[in-house]
Amino acid sequence: HIKGPWYVTCFGGSSSGASLLDSLNLPKPGLEAQVFLCFRCHNRLPLGDQLQGHELLLLSAEVCAMKSSVLDSDATEEESAVKTSARALLLRLLDQLRRCLRSWTDSEREWVWSLASELVERDVGWLAQFFRQSQWTKEESVTAVELLAKVHA
Repeated sequence: HIKGPWYVTCFGGSSSGASLLDSLNLPKPGLEAQVFLCFRCHNRLPLGDQLQGHELLLLSAEVCAMKSSVLDSDATEEESAVKTSARALLLRLLDQLRRCLRSWTDSEREWVWSLASELVERDVGWLAQFFRQSQWTKEESVTAVELLAKVHA
């Protein structure tokens, strides 16, 4: 996310821009800086030319609210632009997490493992990533083995 026509202005750690970046697990810049979203993100989101003020607050809140239910249903025509944008950002983040080689952060790990069964049902490619990313705690081990058994049943 280093270039594109959209930017999110962050002022310290308490702004709505910082809140959105936290929700998407994106790194925050220094005290007063702009984060540029890539062209692909811009094309997938139906909001205006710049995320700012009111729309940014709504998008940040919607991302947080939708995290646990992003896979429950597909977008509908009646859905607001903010909700559609939040869904697109979260689905893109999930796609990146399925393919990433780095270890997941704690917040990413908690979120993705909570969706494990649904993710593997949608795309069996998640199974290998769960095994690769597992820290082999009792809970993650049991879940990984259950997912494997479910796929090969």
